[in-house]
Amino acid sequence: MEILSHLGFDFDEMARLAATNPEEFARRREALIHQLVKRARQPEDLVSLQMDLDAMRYGSAPGIRSSKRMHDMMLTKLDLLDGYLDIYTELAEANPE
Repeated sequence: MEILSHLGFDFDEMARLAATNPEEFARRREALIHQLVKRARQPEDLVSLQMDLDAMRYGSAPGIRSSKRMHDMMLTKLDLLDGYLDIYTELAEANPE
């Protein structure tokens, strides 16, 4: 979480804004997401993931059900990435150079 504090993220402040000023909360949230994505090695992957999460979040009623759907989507994406890692590892071991 050090990178979040480096970006100026303050959980208590964001929680307060979410309760008292949702527009400012949304603006700051988007700015933080943009800053994190810019730091990524492959930002296009994170942009795509964030778009999927936002679509699911905005298209669902708040609560446990939508949180579970987002959690399941994240696990699916992680499983896909893990599969790619296995393929790359096998290729690297078959062709050491």
